Amino acid sequence: IGVDGKGLKQITKGQCRDISPLLLPSGRIMFVSDRANTWVQCQGQKAGLLYTCNRDGGGVKCVSANIDSDHSPQIMNDGRVLFTRWDYGIERNVFARHALWSMNPDGTRLQLFFGNTIEDPGGFWEARSIPGRPEVVCVLGPHHSYHAGMIGLVWNKLGPEAPRGEGFRFVTNEIPVYCDIAFPNGYQDAFPINERLFLVSYGGDGGRKNRLYLLDDRGNRKCVYQAAGNLGCWNPMLVKPRRTPPVIPTQCDNPEWKYRRPEDMNSKPDGLTGTLIVQDVYQGIAPLVKPGQARYIQVMEQVRKSHRMAGGEAWGHTPIIGRGTVHVRRLIGLAPIESDGSAHFKVPARRNISLNVLDAEGKMLMRMGSDMHVMPGERQSCIGCHENRLGGLASTPGSARPIASRKPPVDPKRPDWGTGGLIDYQKVVQPVWDKH
Repeated sequence: IGVDGKGLKQITKGQCRDISPLLLPSGRIMFVSDRANTWVQCQGQKAGLLYTCNRDGGGVKCVSANIDSDHSPQIMNDGRVLFTRWDYGIERNVFARHALWSMNPDGTRLQLFFGNTIEDPGGFWEARSIPGRPEVVCVLGPHHSYHAGMIGLVWNKLGPEAPRGEGFRFVTNEIPVYCDIAFPNGYQDAFPINERLFLVSYGGDGGRKNRLYLLDDRGNRKCVYQAAGNLGCWNPMLVKPRRTPPVIPTQCDNPEWKYRRPEDMNSKPDGLTGTLIVQDVYQGIAPLVKPGQARYIQVMEQVRKSHRMAGGEAWGHTPIIGRGTVHVRRLIGLAPIESDGSAHFKVPARRNISLNVLDAEGKMLMRMGSDMHVMPGERQSCIGCHENRLGGLASTPGSARPIASRKPPVDPKRPDWGTGGLIDYQKVVQPVWDKH
């Protein structure tokens, strides 16, 4: 639609909900959609994932493998996409799992931007880069419920989990935002004019009605617009030319999205893969794990849900989840770790995966506390496991390339449990007890 209110045109079609559109520097459009028809881990709602399409709505591609929901994508100053990702993680605090993540517009280079273990606030919402600055402005709000709370600034140069005062600070008056505490009339929709001034929507000045305010970086606010009657106002933005961020060339071979039933996604591989290479798994986990102890990298998948968690007829009517199960996992397989700690292996693309380090007997030495994805044809490398991303791998003159990098990537090997790798207690574990 034009800024004059004319020329309204529908872009996407279908029996799905498409929200939060973002115009990318390339001219394509990113948006959140529930068209995959999968369900979040512990709620009765469908998962909204990130997709891109052409300006006419064609050429839809899925650029997320999250098993939960992605929210409010925005373009960063360097051309990457910043968004809130619901990362349930691997058996850790579920209330501190709405953090800021970044990736390229084609879905490659997914990585945590900030706050996956911060507990107050419970969520970092609706983040936008400040023009010409490394900080982002966002809503510091609860884990669920309204994307409303306090306005805050985030800076990740001291690490993605830096504490309050180093990695983030409250701009508006602080109220603790643990867990699911709701602030329906709190601050929302911060749009940065510069590093000191922001446009916001706020409903705490009477009448339970959201008005538009000019807010400074010390928390002072002035109402600049309110609608007549009981109407509220949200999502302010400046109508003015802006510098277009750089276009990041695509780094994958992601085919157009085609609908597949969740049951099929969970049981029939589509043949799409990416490649991971680890230079030295001991970087970041030594001295807890001694050289020579680590023998395998275990590739795990968190399986997408084909039915909702609870309520109505969904209880007990899904062949994969079972009544009340939150996490369902599949073993993709084991990739060998070379004597120098390096590994080079393939992983399924557009799947929610995590990695664990095992010893020679298959005992877990270290696990990945979050999850990730790669896109078809993408190649990702890391220095080590849990290494400091702000540092680098120490090398000496004449040092050899990692052993694994001199070999083709391996396909992780998986034992045949008769379940396609699914961790099914009744079929995989109970027979061991019965036999012995």
